[in-house]
Parts: sequence; C-alpha cells; structure tokens
Amino acid sequence: MPRPGPRSLRDPDQPTLIADSARVLGPDHRDTLNARACHAPCLGALGEHAQAARLLAEVVADRVRVMGADHYDTLITRRNHAAEVAALGQHQEAARLYAALATDMARVLGPDHPETLNAQSLSARFRG
Repeated sequence: MPRPGPRSLRDPDQPTLIADSARVLGPDHRDTLNARACHAPCLGALGEHAQAARLLAEVVADRVRVMGADHYDTLITRRNHAAEVAALGQHQEAARLYAALATDMARVLGPDHPETLNAQSLSARFRG
C-alpha cells in the first residue's frame, strides 16, 4: 500500500462532492460551506495557495452572509484564509487580516481565548 502523502490530498471526487452538496442541500447549507472550506487546506498543502486563498475568501463572504460575521466557523475560515495569504508571501496583507481577526476574536471569544492569542501572535509575526 502506498504511503499517504501530499498527493493523496488531491481527491478527484472533492469537487463533485461539493457540487452535489450544493445541488442537494443548497449552496448555503452548513455542510456545503464546510466541504468548500475543508477543500482549501488540501489545495494549500499541495502548494496551490492562490487557489486555496481565493476559495477561502469566497467561503468567508458566504459564511458572513449566511451565519454572520461573529459565528465561530466564520472566524476560523478567516484564520485559514489569512494563513493561505501568508503562504503566498503576502505578509503585510496577512498581518492586516490577522490583526482584524484578533480584534473580532477578542470581542467574540474573549481576550484570553487561545484562538485570539494565536491571531495576535500571527499578526505580530507577519507585521515585521
């Protein structure tokens, strides 16, 4: 049996699964949004950071519209989007995204929440 590796992350059925989920459940259903959001890190792990960042930006916009800006899933998708932007080498933009996220996480989750502290740390890291 072959060892799993980055190429095993490229599931040829994933786009079909996302399309089927959108067709059956609707494009705004939480499971459809989750399928799209979960596909992006696989793309990033394969080095396709631009495609992953675009997909996550779309999912963030959809989650804000459907679930609201303060929903935990929206916040985590924003974190993942910032990570893909950083992986593209766009460190100033990543720092800006993380800083805005840290502010929102502090308000929603609390200033001492691990996700808040992580976003603050990453903002400082990419700021310079």
